[in-house]
Amino acid sequence: MAYLVDTNVLGRLANRTDAQHGVAMHAAIELHRRGEILHLTPQVLIEFRSIATRPIAQNGLGLSAVDTEALAAGFETAFPLVEDTRDIYPAWKGVVAGLGIIASITSLGTWRVPAKPLRPH
Repeated sequence: MAYLVDTNVLGRLANRTDAQHGVAMHAAIELHRRGEILHLTPQVLIEFRSIATRPIAQNGLGLSAVDTEALAAGFETAFPLVEDTRDIYPAWKGVVAGLGIIASITSLGTWRVPAKPLRPH
């Protein structure tokens, strides 16, 4: 199965002092060990650069542009890039509507999906 790595995961991987750094690192390593593929999108990398260079006082990582680019390059090497296309948003919207995904986050930072069987469209 393929997974999309979220900006929050990259931020936690980049910040060794984050309380969730170990959880993010363990999850990435475990999924890789299982043969899963973890992907990035251009939007996630853009968001990562934004939070990485934002001052710590403004909920960022406070990194220099050089350090941020080095981390981003490492992420691009570790996680294959999936190109954004015009088809992504309508497909995402269909999945969200079809599964009844609601905007609540669990303690692990993942979307909660109501338990119900999938129906083919």
